[in-house]
Amino acid sequence: DALQDRLAARPAAGLQVTLAGEAITDAPPLVENEGILSKALGFEVVSPEALVEGSSFSFAPAGEGSRPQVALWGQGALSSFRGEQEGISLDGDVTTLLLGADWTGRRWQAGAALSHSWGNGSYDGDNDADGEISSTLTGLFPYGRYALNPRLGLWATAGYGWGQLFLKPDDTEDEDKPSTTMAMGAIGMDGLLRDGGSEGITLRGTADVLTVKTTSEEVDGLDSSEGSLSRLRLGLEAVRSFPLANGSSLLPSMELGIRQDSGDAETGFGMDLGAGILWRAPERGISGELRGRTLLTHAEEEFQEQGLALSFSWNPSPSNRGPSLSVGHTVGAATTSAGLDAYPSSRQRFEAELNSTFMEGFDASPTTGQRLEAELAYGFPAYNNRITISPAVAMALSPSSSTYGLLWSVAPYSQQPHAHPWQLSIEAEQELSSPSTPIDHSFKLTFSSLL
Repeated sequence: DALQDRLAARPAAGLQVTLAGEAITDAPPLVENEGILSKALGFEVVSPEALVEGSSFSFAPAGEGSRPQVALWGQGALSSFRGEQEGISLDGDVTTLLLGADWTGRRWQAGAALSHSWGNGSYDGDNDADGEISSTLTGLFPYGRYALNPRLGLWATAGYGWGQLFLKPDDTEDEDKPSTTMAMGAIGMDGLLRDGGSEGITLRGTADVLTVKTTSEEVDGLDSSEGSLSRLRLGLEAVRSFPLANGSSLLPSMELGIRQDSGDAETGFGMDLGAGILWRAPERGISGELRGRTLLTHAEEEFQEQGLALSFSWNPSPSNRGPSLSVGHTVGAATTSAGLDAYPSSRQRFEAELNSTFMEGFDASPTTGQRLEAELAYGFPAYNNRITISPAVAMALSPSSSTYGLLWSVAPYSQQPHAHPWQLSIEAEQELSSPSTPIDHSFKLTFSSLL
């Protein structure tokens, strides 16, 4: 998935760095990097999950005609697994770091990525056969893409990995350490099937096939093992923009994906469906979106995946005065794709604009449960209309924790909501994880200035 994302867009010239979800800019004002400085200095707690999944970099020096030709990049990824078969259940988490380099021509792109993954989990079997499982894997993945025409592209990637598996039963101090290998290959095609412009239907399609094989060697007391899987996917996305009165617009979208799974994991035919609608009214400062995704059907009945997300933001004043509100609610799994991972859509670009208005003070680590986030603020004039005082309340609710915050900030009057020569803010936060754990309180004083 990371390589598909890399192949989907040409690298931009210069250095782009994101750390724990915060973009590091080269602008002189400290206020532009206030978020990352707060996290780097320890004033704001950053979870390991947010640090890994929210960090990336890309560097591409300008080539001929200011078009980058060589680029370096890196990013982190998190995943989890859970399965049960023949009386044995497994679960755990995997962390991956990738470092890559690629070369871009007029119609082609080629590169390679080096990855390192480590995972931890447990297994539970019949007859008290319980224990811990962990592993490491280092892999090398060459990849490439060729544009058949301005709209259609063909991509491919392969990979080989080597590492070690660690199995430790609960009833013994011994630990099995077999060596492991992994080999994979994937090829796909994606592109713009129809460009509807600003008022027509835009269609995008994708098709790909993936195969993976893993092996572990035989050691004393443990047999060798071998596993494989393959997946064929076809996807279609439709987006239509409807201009409305007063400069507002409506952007509905729908995605349909079908898949055929084979091998030692889920097997059989499945179908994904995703849909969303985005409404934007810039003159009123309103943005709202509803999107959802579901696995309609799969031959493996235990294989299920659904998600629903609702977001709304209101900022009627172009300055830092007056009210502003942002609300977001997510349920279930991620809703950003339905079998169309390989191609970035215009809907996703609108999502980036919408999500940039959401609050940054709370932990945004992914969850497969429910999560509600809301922030309400109001900017008042003070000191002969030269100062803006903005009290705010915020909350983030999920099945595992509840966080409430009060914020009081002071800044000079600005014609833009987030452009302050200096700002002083005081934030108090309370977090409750469960009735049996103590309540966490925090107090933060922040001062930023344009230097």
